Amino acid sequence: SYLNLINVPQVWELTTGGKTNDGADIVIAILDSGMEIAHPDLKENVFVNSIEVPGDFIDNDANGYIDDISGWNASKNNGTHQIENHGTWVCGIAGAVGNNDTGVSGVNWKVKILPISGVRNVASVIKGYDYILKMKRLYIQTDGKRGANILVSNYSGGLDSVFGDSPEYKPWCDMYNLLGAQGVLSFGSTTNTETNIDVDGDMPSTCSSEFFIAVTSIDSVGVFSRGSGFGTTNIDFAAPGENIFNLRTDAKYYKTSGTSASSPLAAGVAALLFSTPCPSFAALIKSDRIAAARAVRDALFNGVQKTNNLKTYVKYGGYLDAYGALVNMQGVCGGQLD
Repeated sequence: SYLNLINVPQVWELTTGGKTNDGADIVIAILDSGMEIAHPDLKENVFVNSIEVPGDFIDNDANGYIDDISGWNASKNNGTHQIENHGTWVCGIAGAVGNNDTGVSGVNWKVKILPISGVRNVASVIKGYDYILKMKRLYIQTDGKRGANILVSNYSGGLDSVFGDSPEYKPWCDMYNLLGAQGVLSFGSTTNTETNIDVDGDMPSTCSSEFFIAVTSIDSVGVFSRGSGFGTTNIDFAAPGENIFNLRTDAKYYKTSGTSASSPLAAGVAALLFSTPCPSFAALIKSDRIAAARAVRDALFNGVQKTNNLKTYVKYGGYLDAYGALVNMQGVCGGQLD
């Protein structure tokens, strides 16, 4: 399966995700147009804001959002999510409940998915990221009593043929630096059209933030997916995106394709790396958020499975390798990994 290709089961022998080594919940924020958070193979992995009282129309945790029990709808400005296949599938790829005798397993068996729906245009993208920023800052300020310990974000969407350095998209790209400063590593999928985005543009793939990772698609044997964006400057690496079987709405499952799968696979692996079982890394997440995010990013980049096929398509010349990345966490773990 696609998880075998990127060596996720090897990582599961050491960690199946969900918490940092010192027991803090790991939260992945997922921005999409809609998702079914009540899916039976997802719901116990959906983040719940325990401070908010459902339906009392009061901002109980004083984060600026009323009744945001499980995330936020950036279009409707409420805590109710549109239900759509795409986001349900994306959430499941990163964090469908594992080892529960049901359906499929995400990259993380246990994790907290923070859903942000209604993301359809530049304004709602920025509102979505702003929600993540506020929740992470609140978590830091209150020493974990409020907010969410968001370490990874994913957005499998965007705009074709535009560049991150143009004035109208700069605020979007700037969000990745703001999130990175709070220790959040962000992931995005490139376009599902076969274009060199270094030349033709794509958002958010052309954002130059060091805390943003752009991903394209490969098939089941690691070969570049025809009909996907590429670029040796802006696309970091590839991950499986063809015939990916995962969640759909109405508590069902289906198989579909696109770079939209590649990005949450990478984001899911990043979240898995944040659960690396070594005390020194857990301490680093607390003491130096930026250094921790960089450590995970570099482990991913240095762990890439390089191939001749991909060297002309992506910056790091290969595809995601979860176990290769985990091995690279040895440096920050002082060789404590078994």
